[in-house]
Amino acid sequence: IKKLQESARRMDELVQQTHANLDRQETHSGPLSGLESQFESPKKRAVRKLARAKNVMQRADALKRKEARIEDQVKAELPGMDRAIDHAKKLHHKYAQLRREAEAAQQKADAAKVRQGKLQHRLARDQQRLSGIKRHLEAEKESYERMA
Repeated sequence: IKKLQESARRMDELVQQTHANLDRQETHSGPLSGLESQFESPKKRAVRKLARAKNVMQRADALKRKEARIEDQVKAELPGMDRAIDHAKKLHHKYAQLRREAEAAQQKADAAKVRQGKLQHRLARDQQRLSGIKRHLEAEKESYERMA
């Protein structure tokens, strides 16, 4: 137990001596010249964080400027786009109207073709009846001439 207590006491002395050496070579603002410490002082960390924050703010400002520039470009193009949209709507309505008219004309043409087919069929049937009547009339005429 005495050996362990002695070694613990020596360790405490070493720690105190090391702290004293560090306090002599490093202040609150960071290490003094010539000391190569693996630790950074709070001041250096704060400076580094401030530099990072400044870079982030600069990038954010640049992005805001870019956003404003793009927004201005879009706002400048809006009247032209509105005119193009209106023109496209007019063209669409005209196309739709022409399409409706074409479909109506096609339906009328189809109906006329059907009527023409029916009329041609009637004409052919009437011509057959007429030729039948003519043949019958000729036959009656010939028989009347033979009788006379």
